[in-house]
Amino acid sequence: MIVVKDKNMQELGILENAYNIPIDRVVNEVWQSSFSLPKDDPKNELCSHLNYIEIISPTGRNYGMYRIMPTETVKNSSGDTITYKCEHVFSTLLDDVIDGYVQFTGYNTRQVLQSLLNMQETERWVLGQVDFNYTYEYAFENENGLLAPILSIPKAFNEPYEFTFDTSVYPWVLNLVKPSTEIKTEIRWGKDMIDFNEVSDPTDIVNY
Repeated sequence: MIVVKDKNMQELGILENAYNIPIDRVVNEVWQSSFSLPKDDPKNELCSHLNYIEIISPTGRNYGMYRIMPTETVKNSSGDTITYKCEHVFSTLLDDVIDGYVQFTGYNTRQVLQSLLNMQETERWVLGQVDFNYTYEYAFENENGLLAPILSIPKAFNEPYEFTFDTSVYPWVLNLVKPSTEIKTEIRWGKDMIDFNEVSDPTDIVNY
């Protein structure tokens, strides 16, 4: 099920005829999704650029909130289809900028993240759980968005980390947590895993 909301988070309707809804979720990156509607579906008028969609599975699992990006119209032999490309609302942190030079000295992880979120002109995100308490010096200058600075904060950590989100409330909640090491599922070769490509990329390997 896809629920459409406007820029003020007011519900506009449900897209009953939406289909082909892939979700590409990569840890610590902006998730991607898309969906298609028949071109003659009257609900297309709800899908204005930058409106939001909430993706919920038939079992009730919430796959998060996304923002509709520019559309792509696909014509095929069975009729016209409109495919809407979407980005997770984590990308809304690109809407605000850092104008000039800012430096954070003596700030712990939570304080730096909170200071960056305080730069939002419209408070879409608030800070939730932060499992780290490192103190590093950070400096940013003329950034086209808050997203890249926020993603850079934990890169100096010497342990795994994960940005997680709660978009079931608004403002949305951003967390920086330690990933669980508990085994939650198992994929078996030849049963669940049909194909596998292994890529070795040495470009990030350096020595000194």
